[in-house]
Amino acid sequence: MVSFISISQGISFCLLASSMMVGSSALPVAGQPETPTNSISPGIPTELPDFGSGNLPSFSLPQGIPTGTFPTTFPTNFPSFDDEQNASDSSGNDSKNPSSLSSSSKETSPDAPSNVSHLPKNETSIERRSGSNSIVMASSSQISDLKKYAGIASIAYCPTVIAMKQWNCIPCRKYISDGKLITTFKSIVSDTNGFVVTSASQKTIFLVFRGTTSYQQSVVDMMANFVPFSKVSGAMVHAGFYNSVKEVVNNYYPKIQSVIKANPDYKVVVTGHSLGGAQALIAGVDLYNRDPSLFNSKNVEIYTIGQPRVGNTKFAKWVDSTGISIHRSVHSRDVVPHVPPRTIGYLHVGVESWIKADPSTVQVCTSNLESNSCSDTVEAFTNVMDHLSYFGIRMGTCF
Repeated sequence: MVSFISISQGISFCLLASSMMVGSSALPVAGQPETPTNSISPGIPTELPDFGSGNLPSFSLPQGIPTGTFPTTFPTNFPSFDDEQNASDSSGNDSKNPSSLSSSSKETSPDAPSNVSHLPKNETSIERRSGSNSIVMASSSQISDLKKYAGIASIAYCPTVIAMKQWNCIPCRKYISDGKLITTFKSIVSDTNGFVVTSASQKTIFLVFRGTTSYQQSVVDMMANFVPFSKVSGAMVHAGFYNSVKEVVNNYYPKIQSVIKANPDYKVVVTGHSLGGAQALIAGVDLYNRDPSLFNSKNVEIYTIGQPRVGNTKFAKWVDSTGISIHRSVHSRDVVPHVPPRTIGYLHVGVESWIKADPSTVQVCTSNLESNSCSDTVEAFTNVMDHLSYFGIRMGTCF
């Protein structure tokens, strides 16, 4: 079992890093790439070039951040509009924009705002809708699916799986009863942990990353300077998240490649909680980046739980263009999805499922780019405990 204290400490490091970046004048702004080094570490595929972690920007702590996302002063070249501030200004009321509402159903929930509709009862999956900003309430079957993937992400915290290479934990049997553990991985520098497991009954390959539980991973969280994302012009990502995936890619990629070639009717689901969610997003789209004929929107899905922001606007738009289904769960006032802040160039990608106070009430913003109509309407992101519980599952434990 991983203690809540260790995860909370990791969150604190992440928030501190966000504060540092707001106060830093050396941080590159989205769309202004750094010049990468040319050295490639032994054993690292060239698709993920090596950007050293030692070239971190200098920083000074700001006087304070009045909310969880807005700095006391703005960096130069700051984007002209920020959805989180807009949501704060309008007190979360999106009724001024009726064109963003879904017309698929007029049935409303007594627990939902008046501008929120239900998905049709016969719709079983939450669909990405590029360019749309509809708000719908998830059905019970959709919530069940989201809970399932949160449960699978929680398996990464079970010590018997990664350390002992055994598939006999309680959530193992609950969510993937016929799971066949293909490989586990644990890196030295960044302490990136995860596993690959297959399910014949679900015809799925699961790639799962663990969240922050150690000092090394807290350092990864703090490496929030931008580095270029391989092959995509102008796309920039969080250096710590990117380098941590690069450190383990050789451990899992050949295994997944082999299984998908032997089972072309299988799909790949990549998931993770917290830091693991950020790594899951990068790893999932990296599969496509390596071989789009083998990994694409037809067989790759990404589910992240309490994930921090990963990249800039160009990265988010490129990810959207791949067509890969990305589902991003956020619990109530969880602080982690709001760092690093948008004010320094970061932007979420993926359909957001926002769990309200009751886990059975989930509001979905169908836009595949970050919306101002779900969790961005919260003005103060201060509840760490919301990060430790998703759909009634205690993240960081093995129950």
